Amino acid sequence: MKRMIIPVGVGVVVIAGLAVLYSHSIYKQTLKTTEELIKKEMLIMAEQAAEDITELFSDYIVELKWLSELPQIRKIKAKETAEFCDTERKDKPYFHTLFRIDKNGILTFINPPDALPGVMGKDFSFRSYFKEAKQTGKPAISELVESGYYEDVKDRFKAIILSAPVFMPDSGFDGVIGTTMRLKVIAERFINPLKVGKNGYAWMLDNNGTTIAHPEMERIGKTMKEKEREDPPELISLIKGRLIKGETGFGEYTYRGVKEIVAYAPIRAGRHILPVAVSLPYDDVKALVYPMYIRLVMLMFFVAAVVIAGGMIFVMKTMEVKKLKEKIVALAIKIDEEKRARDIASITETDYFRQLVEKVEDIKSDKI
Repeated sequence: MKRMIIPVGVGVVVIAGLAVLYSHSIYKQTLKTTEELIKKEMLIMAEQAAEDITELFSDYIVELKWLSELPQIRKIKAKETAEFCDTERKDKPYFHTLFRIDKNGILTFINPPDALPGVMGKDFSFRSYFKEAKQTGKPAISELVESGYYEDVKDRFKAIILSAPVFMPDSGFDGVIGTTMRLKVIAERFINPLKVGKNGYAWMLDNNGTTIAHPEMERIGKTMKEKEREDPPELISLIKGRLIKGETGFGEYTYRGVKEIVAYAPIRAGRHILPVAVSLPYDDVKALVYPMYIRLVMLMFFVAAVVIAGGMIFVMKTMEVKKLKEKIVALAIKIDEEKRARDIASITETDYFRQLVEKVEDIKSDKI
């Protein structure tokens, strides 16, 4: 029995080790497959969001071009223009404001009038959306614009400005008609809902790499220079090398000690590329697969236990059969010996055998 315990113990260790190795191999393959499926889902989400925002910008640019040709916009008449813009904004929920800047860059009209207290009469000729519309004669989409240039303008916001040039038949360029696309509204509608798994999230950059949408409010408005000081090199490399170049694809980076996978796609807004990205901590992928791995290990151990138990029973039964054979052989030998003894006894008890013995004894006596 002791001789049997050692090989059985070795067998248990070997089978258990093989079970763990096989289970781990399946776990790794499943983890990789799951990661690929999740990344594809994330990419679809990023592409769809980018397409939706691109389409939104395009629709509103078309709307601004149409507005720029209307007499109510070309020549501002306070009451008439205000009533017209009120109606427009009700039909177009993303028109947070409508404003008119003259050819010198001075803001001469805004609707609603209390949207930005203190903004009337201010010079915005320095803004990119004004300069681009003036130089190209075409609609323009700005990078991230943060209010605050003028201290007496009370409202503070981050937005993308869409503008279209206004032309007078007799005098040419006469300023722009524009609207503020509040990032908060864009994020709430298109970015924040993008979530994969328990801890997934989405974010968006402008063409300079500045964060314009993110679930962590403190990151909104963070510039590329600020990112380079605070964020990991692989994330910076990914942003500079792929995202702001307008590529579509996958990547990974470590942020605050956590490995994350990311899928990204570009919004093409005029001459700007605004990347949209969907990120997911890699631990969330593991969390989806790990319970299956534990169940698989338990199943493999159960199978191994059944195999080992079956082997031990087989060995024990084999030993019982061997002992039984030995008993049968021993019994056969005993029976054979008893039979010979009975045969000898039956022979020695006959009269003939006695007479033969007496003759042998007589012969021995004569010789003596």
